[in-house]
Amino acid sequence: MRNDPMRAARRGAEQLDAQSAKSRQRRKRNGAEKSSNQSQYEPATEDAQFRGTWAVDIVPDLTTRDLIKGVLPQKALAQTYGEASSGKTTVMVDIAAHVALGLKWRG
Repeated sequence: MRNDPMRAARRGAEQLDAQSAKSRQRRKRNGAEKSSNQSQYEPATEDAQFRGTWAVDIVPDLTTRDLIKGVLPQKALAQTYGEASSGKTTVMVDIAAHVALGLKWRG
């Protein structure tokens, strides 16, 4: 059975709403007033809910430019994964430094 992203989003919104209600009650008891620039959390409406995409439904766009050819796309989502303590952070910091300085990475 696949995880239902809608159910998870609703559960998260309900938890945040409950926390927000407790916080409002606490402020009311303490006599604290809400500042004018403080935003209030409001859960998403049925019309504006998160719409997930299954990995099998994603079609790669091979016409995009890369920041690092074949490794890091310029306008897309990228993910680094691997075993614990395998150097993921070190590699990504190295890539970030090369991109920021406009240098070629590994070559």
